[in-house]
Amino acid sequence: MTGRVRRALLALAAAPLFAGAAPPAAKPGRVLAVAIEDMRFAPATLAVRPGDRVVWTNRDLVPHTVTARDGRFDSKAIAANASFT
Repeated sequence: MTGRVRRALLALAAAPLFAGAAPPAAKPGRVLAVAIEDMRFAPATLAVRPGDRVVWTNRDLVPHTVTARDGRFDSKAIAANASFT
């Protein structure tokens, strides 16, 4: 096989990759709300998927925190009527 034929075959094989079609866009995640009220989270449990955002809103009069068990995030003190995402 000559170099010219080899290059032509490689170009044909790669054509679908570079045909100008953009890769599919990632689906935007959902925004899920959790209220901190009466010293509880509402809802108490939540199913979160990759890409989702969770917004905790403190509806109590005292500061609260939201901390992952594995330490991946920590809100520090969330003041009354403030939120953490």
